[in-house]
Amino acid sequence: MAFTIDVEPANEVWLDLFPARIESDSWEPKHEEYRVIVTDTYFYIIDDTIDGPKAIVTLPTVAFEGNNKIGYTVTTPDAAFYTTRAPNCGCGSRIRGLFPFAGVPQTRPR
Repeated sequence: MAFTIDVEPANEVWLDLFPARIESDSWEPKHEEYRVIVTDTYFYIIDDTIDGPKAIVTLPTVAFEGNNKIGYTVTTPDAAFYTTRAPNCGCGSRIRGLFPFAGVPQTRPR
């Protein structure tokens, strides 16, 4: 079964990380198999819920910085999120094969 999620239009995908570990003062993660997508317009935390993949956090992107070695910080109007690659493989997760931004180039922010 193919899954889709609702997303806002974007010109660029800055980060698509799975599985992701997320830290934030304003949001409490329940596990380490999230998918984090940062675009030039929005920040998404996607989870594999009982009903299928779902964007459980969708917030406008204000600032984005970092790299694979130290992790990434995403600033939204309400909070900052720090994300790194989780140590697990995410095997069997339905969000691994989800491509909500097909055709949108993946680039580094300018």
